[in-house]
Amino acid sequence: MYGKRYRCNTCGSETTSQEGLNDPSGSQVMGSCVCGGTYSFIGEEYDQDFIDQQNYERQQDREYEERHRRDY
Repeated sequence: MYGKRYRCNTCGSETTSQEGLNDPSGSQVMGSCVCGGTYSFIGEEYDQDFIDQQNYERQQDREYEERHRRDY
């Protein structure tokens, strides 16, 4: 799982949201902070399971390509 990270432009507090991850509009603003500022997009956050799965899949792809390199 991963989330979008946002930071308040007034107080600097940060928050993460998993909602709207597939939002095609690519919204860069999440909403208002309790201090009256606005949360702006600063990046994405990934958990270790997601990173491990991506690494495993890349390794499997490399091994498959190596085994079948001469088949074409």
